Amino acid sequence: MGTSGKFRFHPNCGSNIRLSKDNLIARRVEGFSNAVCFSESPLLLGQLFLIEIKDTDKSWSGHLRVGITQINPNLDHILEMVVPMMIDDGRTWALAITKFHNRVSDEHRDLSKSESVLNFGNARVNSDYLCFAGKRALTYSLNGTRMADFGQAVLRGSRIGIVLRPVTSQRRKQYCDLHLVINGEDMGAVVTRIPMTKPLYAVVDVYSITKEVKILSLPAMTSLTHMCRDVIRDHISDKDEFIKLGLPHCLQTFVEYG
Repeated sequence: MGTSGKFRFHPNCGSNIRLSKDNLIARRVEGFSNAVCFSESPLLLGQLFLIEIKDTDKSWSGHLRVGITQINPNLDHILEMVVPMMIDDGRTWALAITKFHNRVSDEHRDLSKSESVLNFGNARVNSDYLCFAGKRALTYSLNGTRMADFGQAVLRGSRIGIVLRPVTSQRRKQYCDLHLVINGEDMGAVVTRIPMTKPLYAVVDVYSITKEVKILSLPAMTSLTHMCRDVIRDHISDKDEFIKLGLPHCLQTFVEYG
């Protein structure tokens, strides 16, 4: 991936997963588990890893799990499920997406759309690109109240993203928080103080009702500063060589964590 934000799934995945030729689509072909997938490369702070639910199978119960992991997909054995197995391993932070997520009132939605362009790392994204792309189904509560959004987080067309945000109170940003973005709504920090001692990969469990997901590439508008940062990251991997560049401290911090 480099640093452009164009993610793909890692070829090492669960035994019930079949990837498309370009590694952008992951489909579970049988059963309800053994469908864990990883991003091919680690996430950087501020980058958005965005997927869309493309197909479902209502013969099961339970839904997609998403999160972040220190488990290296190049080296480690893949466990059957993210929850609870990978969580219990202690190197993964993830949660299940449910039909109760993303229930937004019309008033809240109007406010959330007041910002038409959002920034994720070096990508500036139109907020409409993050919104629900499926057919809206009307549901009703027990008292007859119309709820257009109920359950859309797990429906075909739902767009779900994760973002790592630095914990600003920590020196040199040794920790980060995991933010969940569902259909354009930032759900806030769903996991806090994740240690950044190792690379952090996105992890997706195409579990149960969720049958197929696709990684969406962000239509990025890259600035010159981010382009320069990306060139340095792509060509210098050794910490000592990076220090020898003699960049001012503020620029060193930007290249490492910005």
